[in-house]
Parts: sequence; C-alpha cells; structure tokens
Amino acid sequence: MGSGDDGRLHTLRTDFVGGDAVRPRLWQVGGLMHHQPAPTDPDEYATWINQRVGAEVRRRREALDISAYALAKDARVSDQTILNIEQGTHVPLLSTLARICMRFGIRVTELMEAAEAE
Repeated sequence: MGSGDDGRLHTLRTDFVGGDAVRPRLWQVGGLMHHQPAPTDPDEYATWINQRVGAEVRRRREALDISAYALAKDARVSDQTILNIEQGTHVPLLSTLARICMRFGIRVTELMEAAEAE
C-alpha cells in the first residue's frame, strides 16, 4: 500500500512463522506504527473480526447521522439486526453487508479493511 500522512492505513505486513502465514499484525497510520494482535485461531479470528466489523458499522452510521432504523430499512433487515451486528452478536450475510456499505457509499472491502485496522 502507499505511504503518506493522511491517517489512512498505509503499510500492512504479514509475518511468517514456521512457514505458516500469520494474520497481519502491523500497520502504519499517519507515520506511526501500531501493533494489533490478531488471533491466529480461526474461531477466535471470526469472533474478533465480527466484533470489529460491527464497531465499524456503528462508527460509520453515527458519523453519517443515520438511525439504526433507517439503516435497517435500507439493508432490508430489522433495526434489532443492525444493533446486533454493531454489538458483534450477529454475523451478517454478505448481501446485508453489501447493502449497508451501499448506504455508506463504500465497498465491502473498505469496511473490512477499516475493521481490521481499527
């Protein structure tokens, strides 16, 4: 990824331990390196990323001043489902994430990258 000082994700490194790739652990934001201990166990990683995706959905929804009800209507799910996604207690379908991202004006990949870099 590129470099710069705009506060966005710039550098992502994957470590290799014993020949096995370890999830990305280091990234550069605004010139500062941050360490994020991503779980290496698949089940722990799934829980970890689900919670981070939910937090990113909430952050973007609130930044755009969109109610959970309005986002739910656009995503064609209940407002409780949106709240559960934000709390990390509901694993959303990809189609639901796609509709949420469309409402935010972003791609699903952007949401996922932001969630991992959180």
